Amino acid sequence: MVEGGNIIGGILTCWILFMLKKNRNLLNHIHPWTMVYALFTILILTACNSSFTPKPNGYFKIDFPEKAYQKFDTTGYPYAFEYPVYAKVVKDSTFFGDATENPWWINIEFPQFNGRIYISYKEIGPIRFATLM
Repeated sequence: MVEGGNIIGGILTCWILFMLKKNRNLLNHIHPWTMVYALFTILILTACNSSFTPKPNGYFKIDFPEKAYQKFDTTGYPYAFEYPVYAKVVKDSTFFGDATENPWWINIEFPQFNGRIYISYKEIGPIRFATLM
């Protein structure tokens, strides 16, 4: 099987050889850098002789542990939820280097996946909620 680059390179080589045979004084009229550029182009076009094979789409495989949950229902927090047993809940202590806005911000960390879920909580009372709408 002939590659596309080899066909173009062969055509250019034949054309240059034909022009040189036709006119022996052609080398006197061609700038040296033009000849270097032409030879470099031919070299590049003929060097690519491997066929391209597209790679299929692939995704990382993540093996999750067995599904088991535990309940987060700590006193002092106005919310409750379930989270996996392989995760740990850590109190968020800094917000861009400053103290957190309220004491109910927490993070759920997944050490084996190097992941983290940020949980923030903001109380919205009935008067304040009406102003937000």
